[in-house]
Amino acid sequence: MKLLMFKVLWCLFLMIAPSVTSAAAGQDLIRVAGHGYNQLPAPPYRWLDYCEERTRGTSPALISRLFVALGYRMEMLTVGGEQSAYRAGHSVEMLKDGRVDFVPLIPELFRGDSDLIYTKQPLMDLKLVIVTLDQTYQSDLSMRELEGLKGEASRLVYGSVLRAEPWDASGLVVGEPGLRGWQKLLDGELDYVIAEHYNTYLAIEQLALKKMLTVSTIDLTAATFYLATLKDHPDRGLLTKIDSLLEEYHRQGRVEMLNQANISSWIYNKSCAYPQARADNVSKKGS
Repeated sequence: MKLLMFKVLWCLFLMIAPSVTSAAAGQDLIRVAGHGYNQLPAPPYRWLDYCEERTRGTSPALISRLFVALGYRMEMLTVGGEQSAYRAGHSVEMLKDGRVDFVPLIPELFRGDSDLIYTKQPLMDLKLVIVTLDQTYQSDLSMRELEGLKGEASRLVYGSVLRAEPWDASGLVVGEPGLRGWQKLLDGELDYVIAEHYNTYLAIEQLALKKMLTVSTIDLTAATFYLATLKDHPDRGLLTKIDSLLEEYHRQGRVEMLNQANISSWIYNKSCAYPQARADNVSKKGS
């Protein structure tokens, strides 16, 4: 059943996000900053496939679709170096150095940079959910229902939650995303965990916790990505055309379809999402 679902989603993915190689060879090339070497994978949105040395996920598929629709070829470049630690500002440096033309960014992280200009329509939102052991929680949970309880959220999520409706967040602390947070919840050290909803889905599936945890939706986002370029970049006028396409894609549900397809892609390809996969791949080619 899972294999059949993967095939269906993969067919949808191919229909709505054709490869950039489908563009004619004579078309202009647009370069976009992709995922970074040694950057943590963020499925289904974006991760680096070390086996094929290319960025996978909803973000590259969506951006590719946008530029192909406008008659361009797109090349997505990996950010940073294999031996260096990933830095969020590295992709902006690539933009200012002329190595790339566009960059997907979270504007809040670059408020002080007056050289940047963004699309008005978002590429994608990182939606949040609240995970508890209490089976009484339902969808559309209010933050006020968590007052006085002990909770944990990653640093990025924590900032978003504090900007939510007025509520007493004194019981919420910054924690490590991933397995440790889920274990604390299961051990009773926490009453709730606030997390990005696709990562939550993947973790619950991987750890077989579906019958033990309750996931409640919440009207909050951890971050919103937009496509950015420089204010004086010669192709800055494309942002207006991209906005029109993004509005249409969101209305038609294409971005969500890409997310679903890339969840399946991640499940079947995640072994290549870590640096060791590249070393293993090189060894296989050399043997």
